[in-house]
Amino acid sequence: MGTGNDLARCLNWGGGMHAVRECGLPALMAEIQRAAVVLLDRWSVRISPLGDGKGQEAAVSKSMNNYVGIGVDAKAALDFHNTRNQYPAWFQSQLGNKMWYGVVGASDLIGHSCAALPLITTLEVDGRRVALPDDIEGLMILNITSYMGGVNLWTCGRAPEGYAANRPPGFGGGAPAQSMSDGIIEVVAVYGTWHLGQLQVGMAQAQRLARGRHIRLRMEGTLPMQIDGEPWMQGPAVLDVSCMGQAFMLRRLKSSSAGLMANIVAEALDNCESKGILTTAQRQAVIAELASRLGTMP
Repeated sequence: MGTGNDLARCLNWGGGMHAVRECGLPALMAEIQRAAVVLLDRWSVRISPLGDGKGQEAAVSKSMNNYVGIGVDAKAALDFHNTRNQYPAWFQSQLGNKMWYGVVGASDLIGHSCAALPLITTLEVDGRRVALPDDIEGLMILNITSYMGGVNLWTCGRAPEGYAANRPPGFGGGAPAQSMSDGIIEVVAVYGTWHLGQLQVGMAQAQRLARGRHIRLRMEGTLPMQIDGEPWMQGPAVLDVSCMGQAFMLRRLKSSSAGLMANIVAEALDNCESKGILTTAQRQAVIAELASRLGTMP
């Protein structure tokens, strides 16, 4: 939980400290006990710098739970991060943080510092090249359904041009649903700082590009980049994004009966393991299957 926490929103705990304010800390602890165990895909982002091989930096791997941003959104996150470090007294509240985020983001309205992104970046999804629109200024690789404090970029996005005749990788026969536990990740594009602002108030749509199990981005120049809100400037590199496993998470169930049922099942599995009816591996396998199914419940 915390300011604009997108993962907490996806797990029904709300943004900021919404859950605490809504029901109080004791009641919240009771809800945590009743929460359903669900699965969250975790992704590896391997960054291999480009160069001539002489004094070249070694490849590094970072983990990602929520999303990767390259371009204009990462630029806003980086400017916010640098400003907060320089003037910490200006950032004392959630409302103030959101205001300053908008202020520093607006500074790129005229500069368009990421306008070269489609010229220096190539995208491959599951080994297939995906064309980038000429006027985009940002790419987002999404594992969850919340971005920028609650915006659902994929579900509310628009399909690519020529969607029916030439579907990009992963589209199948229609606009597919997004899940944080299916081993598939989505890629969308935005057209600049103004477009980001419109997305936050529901006045625009992101551009869906593709979805798949392996994403490769080749960047021939330096661009702002962020993983789960942690920004930096990234030099020329190849990015490989692939699933590295899953983690168990607790999802708040809006239905009290569903929460009670999940709690009963968890207790039954614990008892079966303690009595030797199930091994630890079998119990984990059953929990994983239940988590996969409970992840689609409200």
